Amino acid sequence: MADDDKEPARPPPRQQPVWVPDQVWDMPYQQRNNALYDSQPPFVPPPMEPPPPPADARGDEINARFQDVLRSHAELTSAIDRLRGAITASPAAREIGPGHNQGPPLTIGELDAADKHLLALLLDKGPRPSPVDLAPIVEQAEKTLGLSEQIREWLINAGVGVAKIGAREVTKDLTAPLWEEVAHRIVDLYHAIQVWLSLLL
Repeated sequence: MADDDKEPARPPPRQQPVWVPDQVWDMPYQQRNNALYDSQPPFVPPPMEPPPPPADARGDEINARFQDVLRSHAELTSAIDRLRGAITASPAAREIGPGHNQGPPLTIGELDAADKHLLALLLDKGPRPSPVDLAPIVEQAEKTLGLSEQIREWLINAGVGVAKIGAREVTKDLTAPLWEEVAHRIVDLYHAIQVWLSLLL
């Protein structure tokens, strides 16, 4: 048989693909529609609400602020004691010069009385005073704050006297820094009381 008479070679029969479960097929690449994505804001999860505080959290905060008040009061009492000690130990601590024969407008006794009265109110009413008890505390705190203002005014006037009279003739009050500290401690105590009372309203 001649070569021309041979049947042309047939390709082998095509096999059907066998379906395989869970087979991953390569998906054709699809271009991202940037206009669609860019027009929408990014997803932001909603903020989670904080869990409610424990029932006694407010009470703990009130107690903590009341302890701050007592600490500030102890610092004021200590400053008054240092001032008393300086005046008692050295009667000549204040050298009065011409034109300056006036000391502070307060006495240690007045400071002590205000200090003890306020402490008695604080300890009597406790960290959670009733609404009726708030008024006496606020009133006494404001009276004590007034003492600080008197001390500061005296210190300022004494400074003005230096400028007018001259350094050789001015009152040399060696206790002035201690009076300044007392005034500062009174203001600190007043602020601590304000923060504490704000939690009770």
